[in-house]
Amino acid sequence: MKKPFVNHCRGIVRNMSEETFEGTLVLESLARIGKLEDFFAAIDSDNFSAVKDLMTEASVDPQAMAVVLAKMADPYDEP
Repeated sequence: MKKPFVNHCRGIVRNMSEETFEGTLVLESLARIGKLEDFFAAIDSDNFSAVKDLMTEASVDPQAMAVVLAKMADPYDEP
């Protein structure tokens, strides 16, 4: 079910270099709204929907969201 979405995210990731992705900003945004632990729990349980919802709530940039979700889908895939 999540394959088309993952492929969509990979397309965005290819347009965003690894150097321009700042994971710290994602974590800071989640910490600011008190959802960092929930975010890590959602990642650990492979709950893509919850991860996306939490990042949306934290106003994370859509391109950064795509990078996080793509890395979550395949953490060893090189962009």
